[in-house]
Amino acid sequence: MPVTFSQYRSPWWLANGHLQTLLQIGRRLRSPLPVEHREVTLPDGDFVDVEISRPEHAPERRRVAVVTHGLEGSSRAIQSRALAAHLRRHGWEVWSWSFRSCSGRHNRLPVIYHSACTPDLHAVLRAALEEREAATTRAALVGYSLGGNLILRYLGERGGEVDPRVRCAATYSVPVDLAAAAAHLDREIPWCIFYREGFLRSLRARVRWRRPFLPPGLPYDRLDDLRTFRAFDDAITAPLHGFGDAVSYYDRASSKAVLRGIRVPTLVLNSADDPLLPPPCYPWSAAEANPDLTLEYSRHGGHCGFFPSWPGQPFWIERRVVDWLEAPKSDTGPGTAGTAPGSPG
Repeated sequence: MPVTFSQYRSPWWLANGHLQTLLQIGRRLRSPLPVEHREVTLPDGDFVDVEISRPEHAPERRRVAVVTHGLEGSSRAIQSRALAAHLRRHGWEVWSWSFRSCSGRHNRLPVIYHSACTPDLHAVLRAALEEREAATTRAALVGYSLGGNLILRYLGERGGEVDPRVRCAATYSVPVDLAAAAAHLDREIPWCIFYREGFLRSLRARVRWRRPFLPPGLPYDRLDDLRTFRAFDDAITAPLHGFGDAVSYYDRASSKAVLRGIRVPTLVLNSADDPLLPPPCYPWSAAEANPDLTLEYSRHGGHCGFFPSWPGQPFWIERRVVDWLEAPKSDTGPGTAGTAPGSPG
């Protein structure tokens, strides 16, 4: 399917990827989001926590969306909460889940989390679908940043074996090539150091918190020496989860290699000024080769930003997600088909 150029237009004062990326972190919901808490048991005996938001009005057909968060986030992150609030206003039941160790509770197994945990996503999806009648259910997968990569990996791995009730998926600000994304942020450039250290500071704190439950032999006393993503994933993420080294982890966790296997209408929306995504994270050729994959490309938006034109409005990205989930999949929705600026095509 041709790449589409997005209709998103940034407010003039936010036509900067860094501003959009940083300011969205301080967002607040205008009213509390009512949620029900659920523990989903995983096949290996561990668990993940889920927040369920029931729809404000019940549509004629039951609809459920599973929302997956980004690196060092949770179901309580502003992006997840804002997506859930907007989806429920449009009649969707939302299952927003937290990766292992991200909900604030210690998990049973000696792990943290990683971007290849597609069985965990499958378990949450299955739990959501088991609650409702098969004939009247429509499901969708929604994710951003690292969570978007996990969804794409899941769909690409399973291909035509995805539950037929999953009708579509929407992802944005997605690092589909984890090795390239890590190398991009591992550069010794001030703004790369700023973003990288923010994530790594949180990851180090998570490992220290989980240390009593993690296996011996990892460099827990040298965490502050792990100053790059490559170093952290080589020393912690890969050996802790059975990947050998960071290269093996990136290879098995990145979605880019399996995008052509996706058989569910899927949106990948990445902005050109996303400071966290290098060129390999814009999957032009995969989108052009797969009729079920649409790459939408915007000039602005930063990483998970996409601010609205006026304060008080829903963020543009939340409206775009709902539009994609509810639009007939015979067309690509808003946007102009063709080769987007900057693509190699």
